[in-house]
Amino acid sequence: MKKKYEAREGAPFKKREAQIYGERLEYIAAKNKGKVTSIAIVSDAKSGSSPFHNYFEWDDRKASDQYRLHQARVLINHIVEVVVIKGIPSKQRSFFNVSNGGGKKVYVTLRTAVTNKSYRLQLLNQLINILENGTELMKLFRSYEK
Repeated sequence: MKKKYEAREGAPFKKREAQIYGERLEYIAAKNKGKVTSIAIVSDAKSGSSPFHNYFEWDDRKASDQYRLHQARVLINHIVEVVVIKGIPSKQRSFFNVSNGGGKKVYVTLRTAVTNKSYRLQLLNQLINILENGTELMKLFRSYEK
């Protein structure tokens, strides 16, 4: 039976491409003893016939600008602050990525995220999705224990 692949919410590619990409990733994994690396994906994508080819930016100038934006996102996503809750210090992310209502994604501070109703609801929905996905993943892990 053929696996069915879908794009996660917010994926930077079209839903119909998820099946093609998933099958290609399986192909790469099969060639590499069940493992897939970023290097293997980019190597595959260099071929014009690869389904991944058009996903990547091949203009080095544009790609370098995009990479710096990626580095900025990595930087902001790895900054935490110590928040004391009921006397217990806890490290929490300092900035959160939310939609600002105009369809644009922005980063907001922790305080802004929890005090703005729209942002708070977005983050609560993200948390619910994470918990639901974690629960499903635990079920999958347990099914392999039997």
